[in-house]
Amino acid sequence: MNQNSKSKKRRVFWTYKKLIKLSEKTMIKYYSPEMVARISELTLTECEGIIERLPYIGGRKNIFTPIIEFVGLLICFYMAMKKEGIEAVVSVYIAIEIVEKLINKVPRFIGLILGKLSFTNMGINFFKKLTAPTLKKIYPEDFVCNVAIIKKDKKEIEYEFEFSECGVHKLFE
Repeated sequence: MNQNSKSKKRRVFWTYKKLIKLSEKTMIKYYSPEMVARISELTLTECEGIIERLPYIGGRKNIFTPIIEFVGLLICFYMAMKKEGIEAVVSVYIAIEIVEKLINKVPRFIGLILGKLSFTNMGINFFKKLTAPTLKKIYPEDFVCNVAIIKKDKKEIEYEFEFSECGVHKLFE
């Protein structure tokens, strides 16, 4: 394993540990502290094995990298809950609660600012720059996506993201 891979593994594992701690606050509403501790420990064990299997799609330069990494954690979370006899649908509902908590941690005013910026020339250029490398198909496991910017009148702008290949689907294959 090269130094970049070791660094990536440490960074991703650290992020996973933080998210698992956050998930414990959600799971404790439904399960005993002992069960939550077992699920957390099993999830961490699963994480150790999956990080190396996550595809490299450009690292931090690719905005889709965190999506692949997060899906890796969801797979680990599901596997841990399955070992404890918990149905897949339940693990999905708990994962949804966790994602909602993460989203709600973003201050509302930041979300409003980002929403407004998205429809400026800066936002348009950002989305074009974001999707351009994926069309080159440099990394086989990457998403492949194009963005169409539709200007209506002079004020309205719409974005259409067309994914012809999905990195998450490729990860599950």
